[in-house]
Amino acid sequence: MVAVTLTRVLRLHPLFAVAALVAATVCGCSTAEPSPTPSASVKPSPTPTTMTESEAAAAYLSAVCPTNKLLSQLNEAVTKGDFPTAHALFPQLVAGEVSAAKALDAGRWPITVKADVKTIRDFYFASIVPDQQAAAATSLDEMNAIVYPDATASNAASQRARARLGLSPSQLVGC
Repeated sequence: MVAVTLTRVLRLHPLFAVAALVAATVCGCSTAEPSPTPSASVKPSPTPTTMTESEAAAAYLSAVCPTNKLLSQLNEAVTKGDFPTAHALFPQLVAGEVSAAKALDAGRWPITVKADVKTIRDFYFASIVPDQQAAAATSLDEMNAIVYPDATASNAASQRARARLGLSPSQLVGC
């Protein structure tokens, strides 16, 4: 009885093989070599290149300078106890951090600064929520009570990137 069952399966097997081959060919899954495509009609996309040191320096300053300027103004306002000015600057700072983080994320950075730029970018992203809280604060005391992410790694990364790109260690020079 087992032999009969195997015989029936073997008899149907060639039909299944033909059906599978037809289905594969119709779907475009054949093993036949594809017809050659004229090379003139296929244009490969250009390979992205890493920025040069001078391009990276300019891109870095373009990304961070607006936020650095706002931070300088904000620190001055908070030091003077000028709540209205500080309160008005925080929404601008949030927008600047988003813009800076996106710009740093989009660059094709040289390997010498790539990891540092990522650290700086991540700090900008991490600072957005606390800065949004500060923008909603109703007093300087409330602003000062907000807990920010640790900036130690970002500060060190910023100085390394600046040094490697031939930039001043000052956050405002070149801006």
